[in-house]
Amino acid sequence: MVLPTEKIAPQALAAERTRIYEVMTREPIAVREDQSVEQLVELFRERGLSRAPVVSGDGRVVGIVSRTDLIDDLHLRGDTEEVDQRGAGHGQHVHAMGALVRDVMRPVVLSLPATTSLLEAARTMLAGNVHAVPVTSEADGRVIGILSTTDVTAWVVGSPLVRAERGR
Repeated sequence: MVLPTEKIAPQALAAERTRIYEVMTREPIAVREDQSVEQLVELFRERGLSRAPVVSGDGRVVGIVSRTDLIDDLHLRGDTEEVDQRGAGHGQHVHAMGALVRDVMRPVVLSLPATTSLLEAARTMLAGNVHAVPVTSEADGRVIGILSTTDVTAWVVGSPLVRAERGR
């Protein structure tokens, strides 16, 4: 169903006035590029994460890694067998020994400063077919947040419950 243009315009205007620092998930759990994939899998499992920004030693964003990246890497390596190791539980895959986050991450081709409008961020994410983008400080380029499609959706529906649960 297509909505009339006049119904969409106020939402777009509001998104243009809203800055992503108002909507993003603040202080996301970031991982280092030199961490092992085993540590990454454990972190994702323990914290219920689906993605994390990847940072260098000085805290600057160098990539993003997601569960999808881990699954893709497993299939590229030909590792499709499920194993139960160290209590990981049924369905947890174990990557090749010694693999590092930098081996499975996607190098950042997109990050946005915190003052970017939500409208511009949403358009950029849509055009790039990405579900999350690291948000960086304009002062030093360090990761200060992450904007996900869930954050944008929560803003659209105006859910204070979702925002409160996500630390905003």
